[in-house]
Amino acid sequence: MSSQSRTRPVRTEVVGAPVTGTWRIDAERSSLQIGVKVGMLAAVTGRFTDVQGEVEIGENPADSRIEVVVPTSSLTSGSKHWDGVLMSAGLVDVEENPTIAFESTGLAESGTGWRLEGVLMTDRGCLTVTFALECISDGHDDRMRFRATGSLASKDAVRLLSRPGVDRLIGRQMTVDLTVEAVRS
Repeated sequence: MSSQSRTRPVRTEVVGAPVTGTWRIDAERSSLQIGVKVGMLAAVTGRFTDVQGEVEIGENPADSRIEVVVPTSSLTSGSKHWDGVLMSAGLVDVEENPTIAFESTGLAESGTGWRLEGVLMTDRGCLTVTFALECISDGHDDRMRFRATGSLASKDAVRLLSRPGVDRLIGRQMTVDLTVEAVRS
């Protein structure tokens, strides 16, 4: 029942090899952002502001792992009006899906950047996804920063996150932008 998400190319800055070890995601400096077209004209971006989890960087980068948990109640668009629309329309069904989780299953070099594969999970199910990964800071300053981007078919996102029927109200794709800052554990 899972489907593959699409990745979009991202500009990758050259940084040194990431510092190995365990890193705790700094919830105040990290976010999960989703973007979707609503109706015929409006595009809405929602931001989950309470990103939690852990990053483990292995000696071989391919042996690294990322685990993220996000309470769905932390979603905001920055506008009370759009927050009301998003919640009342059921784009994110907070009661049925109190959290969104991501667990990496693979990391591989891809051209000038990295490809991050994993499973996106809610109480409703799971979806295999692939994101383009950009390392912004390598951890030599005791803070590691990275960004994973991609898109999901709206029908798959709705199956995981939303009330039934919401897919008729939104565009065909949902963009996903996970920006993480982590500190050494």
